[in-house]
Amino acid sequence: MADEQHGSSRLRAWQYLPYLERAGFEVRAVNRVALPSDLGYGAAVVRGILWSDLVLLQKRFLPGWLLRLCRTLGKKVVYDFDDAIYALRDGTPAPRVNDLHACLRLSAALVAGNECLASYARAHNTRVAVIPTPVAALSFTPKPRTPGRFVVGWIGSRGALPDLRLLYGVLQRLPKLVPEMVLKVISAEPVSIEGVRVENVRWQLATADDELRQADIGIMPLPDNVYGQGKCAYKALQCMSLGLPVVLSPVGMNREIVTNGVEGFWANSDDEWIDAVGRLHKDPELAAGMAGAAHARAQAYTLERCAEKLLMLFRGVLEYRR
Repeated sequence: MADEQHGSSRLRAWQYLPYLERAGFEVRAVNRVALPSDLGYGAAVVRGILWSDLVLLQKRFLPGWLLRLCRTLGKKVVYDFDDAIYALRDGTPAPRVNDLHACLRLSAALVAGNECLASYARAHNTRVAVIPTPVAALSFTPKPRTPGRFVVGWIGSRGALPDLRLLYGVLQRLPKLVPEMVLKVISAEPVSIEGVRVENVRWQLATADDELRQADIGIMPLPDNVYGQGKCAYKALQCMSLGLPVVLSPVGMNREIVTNGVEGFWANSDDEWIDAVGRLHKDPELAAGMAGAAHARAQAYTLERCAEKLLMLFRGVLEYRR
């Protein structure tokens, strides 16, 4: 049960459907967005539960009584989440945290997008698998620089724009060091920063990768709090899979995917952000070497590898059922 157009559900549920079907699973997906009402969605969920042996919930909650009914009927529920949905951006508990805890406790197995989330999940369930949010396995072609342009790329949803705002002061200082800098923002909402040349591109599934590939480097700022530590580094991995070196906040999973000075740079302070971007601009050979290393590192997080992990978990859950 997931929303097809929602980023997490699209990446962590819908794109696995062909792999599940090729592996012999018969799949029936319930898309909340495609249904006219909560009543229609609820009816579709109940029909799906009665029809299935295994139910994958991607971030959506089921009431405790329905989860208990699943257990009584021998239906196996696997709950997947890839954000710190137990907390708000400021770190306070989320409004429906008790519903989350019920799903974690009553599910047959849990899928967490990173080790931070898995650690939280293990307090409620002993069967937890860590499966990152996957990226496409793309070929790597070294990208020549466009004279007179140095493009810093950021991609994210409207809800992630506060993360980019953490860097507004840095971005306003950078043109003094890198006069030809262009900030390319790929999002549902345009951005304007005084003193910064910004190119806004509306996010579209069909064109997002091609637009991001035109950048010279990618950035992923995050706050160092419960919210930031729960993020699955997908923005950085997307840049890396396209062959972009990255500069990012060394928070949570970001520290796992990038070794400082190899695939990109860690940046804790404004001065470190400015120094890292400046070095990548000044030294094209350094940036090219990091681009290749970033692409190679991203291959550990491809859709094919993550699909195999998910299939192994599903088979183990169903084998235990038998």
